[in-house]
Amino acid sequence: NPTGQDAKLTVLIQMPELESENKKVRDILEQCEFEVIEKNKKDFSEINISNINKILKTNFNTYRVEEQICTQCIQCLLEHTRLYKDDTNIQKFNIGLLNLNKFMRLDLAAINALMIFPKQGIKQFDNGNTA
Repeated sequence: NPTGQDAKLTVLIQMPELESENKKVRDILEQCEFEVIEKNKKDFSEINISNINKILKTNFNTYRVEEQICTQCIQCLLEHTRLYKDDTNIQKFNIGLLNLNKFMRLDLAAINALMIFPKQGIKQFDNGNTA
């Protein structure tokens, strides 16, 4: 990061309409200190496969519901970043599915203890000694 500050992770999200669910999602995002950019339903639903395929090395097709949801998220990200408008991004990216069975699920206590998303101003692995 050129400014020397820690970069925040950004989340593009359509918040749940149900107030209790909305509050839970906001609490989680706040605890993780994500930068939140709220999007509306339209941002996730207007799919332009040609824009997606323009930046991918191989064509992307959707057959299953999971892939349709993935496509909606990719579309929202592309519209937000405008990657497809830059010719240097043509056929530059790959998309793949992850096997979630190969990952560990952590609760908030474990995430905090491991400092996965450290608070601003905290340096990891800093024991206070100077060389």
